[in-house]
Amino acid sequence: TQNGAVLKGATQQAVYLVSGDKLKLFTYATYLQYEAAKTLQVVPDSTINNYAKDGLVLPKPGSLIKQFGSPTVYLYEDNKKKPMDAEIFRNRGFALASVYELTQTEMDALPLGPFPIPVNDTYFKDKKTGQLYIYKDGKKSTISAFVAGQRKITPDFSFGEDTINALPDGAAMLPREGTVIKGDKGADVYIINANLAFPLTYEAFLARGLGGQVSFLPQAEVDSYPKGSVLTK
Repeated sequence: TQNGAVLKGATQQAVYLVSGDKLKLFTYATYLQYEAAKTLQVVPDSTINNYAKDGLVLPKPGSLIKQFGSPTVYLYEDNKKKPMDAEIFRNRGFALASVYELTQTEMDALPLGPFPIPVNDTYFKDKKTGQLYIYKDGKKSTISAFVAGQRKITPDFSFGEDTINALPDGAAMLPREGTVIKGDKGADVYIINANLAFPLTYEAFLARGLGGQVSFLPQAEVDSYPKGSVLTK
């Protein structure tokens, strides 16, 4: 029998998927998801009995699944069930109508994975601390209160530590191009250009007429910004 065939014994209720030289059992959810009824073949019971059985047909990658009676929805990807809270569910644009319900036995058979990642270009805050971030190109970047105000950024989602801690760290978001900044404990003055903070000599500061344009920031924030070479004019 061809690999991928859907089989049912003539007097049996169970429906199987041929996988290699073994049979995997469809559950009600996977039977619907794979639209197995469209290709179902009824064969003699002896044909089914001659195959070795090899567990369950797993949900398709990208499936939304949950256990009967449980509110927690999981994303099934990378061969793992990844739990979601309401915010990640909303962020990913999922719909409850797309969720398949499985039995506890079926759910227990799937390894547990980390929380799913947000979609690219997501602005979010830590639901406990209020720290603002952007998730972009596979990394999360902190956004200070100053930068958020300057760029008029507000969070669209609130995530918990299970989601946030799993995201790799990227560089902090810098102020807008041309912004002049100084740390509250340091002597250096910087100008933002090409995603770098360039230190200015006193002569360069005067030559550019930057007096009165300096924004004072926490020293730790200024120290976190990637630096360019010293500008002397």
